[in-house]
Amino acid sequence: CKSGGGCGVSFGDYIANVGKDIPIAVVVGNLTSGGVANYLLDATVNVSQYKLTTAACVGDVVLGLGKKFSVI
Repeated sequence: CKSGGGCGVSFGDYIANVGKDIPIAVVVGNLTSGGVANYLLDATVNVSQYKLTTAACVGDVVLGLGKKFSVI
């Protein structure tokens, strides 16, 4: 489901949690902070939005939460 190609993510891409807390999230937007793009993820379960670092590869950590996601 990587619409951006490579390790990048685009709106609508699905992100799977590498851990156990959040099964699936979908990229719904992005913010740029200090020149670094962060993606807002909206989980399919009722969980708050998460910020993901620009590269969405296995082992990437969601900022401020320590959640690991990978692009599926």
